[in-house]
Amino acid sequence: MGFLELSRRLNVLPFNYIVAEALDELSKDIEDYNREQLKEGMRADESFLRNYSKNTTKYNPEKSGHIKLYDTGDFYASIISEANEVFLLINATDWKTKLLTDEFGDSILGLSPPNFKKLMDKLADKLKVKIAYFLEQ
Repeated sequence: MGFLELSRRLNVLPFNYIVAEALDELSKDIEDYNREQLKEGMRADESFLRNYSKNTTKYNPEKSGHIKLYDTGDFYASIISEANEVFLLINATDWKTKLLTDEFGDSILGLSPPNFKKLMDKLADKLKVKIAYFLEQ
């Protein structure tokens, strides 16, 4: 492939579409990163949720440290990520989502800087493969 052909292919490269497709393929990772943070009681901005109350830990000794937002697992299971050519959204479909974001803030849904970096590393690897494939067509 010559320089002119490479230039032509780069000009028609559907980059936003390729990024959205790669993020969609990484949705399970994105959702798992969010769940991992919550298991530590951490928000996307790396601040921590308050500690469980003394009454809670007295009657539920397994609940100690920062609130994890985990009771039945429904909220964790409902965490989803959606990507398109314009945005990446992390949300939850559980009925308690609005109550939880009102009480603990919107940043319970999102990625901390270290998890965002992990996502960007995986995304870069996927994009290299996808762009190379597109250019070879």
